[in-house]
Amino acid sequence: MNTLSFILPLYNGKKYIARCIKSILMQNYPDLELIIIDDGSTDNPEAFIKKAIKKFNIYNHKVIYKKQENSGVAFTRNAGIMLATGDYITFIDQDDYISQNFCQEFMSVVNRKSYDMVIGGFCRRDSSNKITKKFIPSDEPWAKFCLTYPWARIIRRDFLIENKIKFLKTSIGEDVYFDIIAYSYTNNICMIQNCAYVWFDNPVSVSNTEYTTINKLVNPIYTFDAIMADIPESGCIPTGYLEYYFIKFIIWYLLTNVRNSRYIDMAEMHQKLFSWLRNHFPNYMKNNLIGIFSPKGDVSKNRIAVALYMTLHKLRLDRHLLKLLAKK
Repeated sequence: MNTLSFILPLYNGKKYIARCIKSILMQNYPDLELIIIDDGSTDNPEAFIKKAIKKFNIYNHKVIYKKQENSGVAFTRNAGIMLATGDYITFIDQDDYISQNFCQEFMSVVNRKSYDMVIGGFCRRDSSNKITKKFIPSDEPWAKFCLTYPWARIIRRDFLIENKIKFLKTSIGEDVYFDIIAYSYTNNICMIQNCAYVWFDNPVSVSNTEYTTINKLVNPIYTFDAIMADIPESGCIPTGYLEYYFIKFIIWYLLTNVRNSRYIDMAEMHQKLFSWLRNHFPNYMKNNLIGIFSPKGDVSKNRIAVALYMTLHKLRLDRHLLKLLAKK
């Protein structure tokens, strides 16, 4: 039977951390390990954490609690990978939690057949416990690219170590880098149709912060360059898929993070991102995945958004859309 390590980075998360710890320690699965790494919290969580562990660890799972100077989530997750002793590892964020059958659903798959990665779905819930988003992956080849998060999956630890796959230390896209590089090294991936991970919609978390000025934005080109530099030459991702992923990421970035900025700044960011895309994928506008019915495995609103934006882009009208989204 394979063993599993949970890696839980912690930074000033006392409000929801007990719920997270409870959901892990009350998993009725043998040989489970929880690694909590306090990344320089300033709210003195140690006593609180130890109390939660004592209260909820009814199955006597192995728990490691480590403190470090604040180094960021990428460094913390990488440290967790090295500390883990499980055959498989999984990541969880401090605001989130997992369903009671998480371990059984994921580990039953790798206990029957060895995979480098098993990917499931997630539910996003708000403070009233209402589901605001739900994604259950299909078996389509594109489906895994809809889930470039580090969680809602288990990963064979030796696969990461052997291929030196780590999180990139960057302010945007450290998880995108990690997953794309991992996907480039293996096709031995299993998609399961579950919803065992709960992504809590915390309006004050870093990932939900609404950027209102371009000065607060981080240019994702550093992450793009790192991905292109570190993907193996004969990787497992078809060029068209990688190209489409960058197209989709750029459009998402322009329509979400850059919106409500000054138009002059939005236009500049638009120029930088599409210049990068043109330099690395000169024929990107002919990508055959662009369309309202493709790629199969993605949600319809994403396909439609990319198809419509690229139509405007081909007609050189997308800057007019940016004007509508600019700060008034």
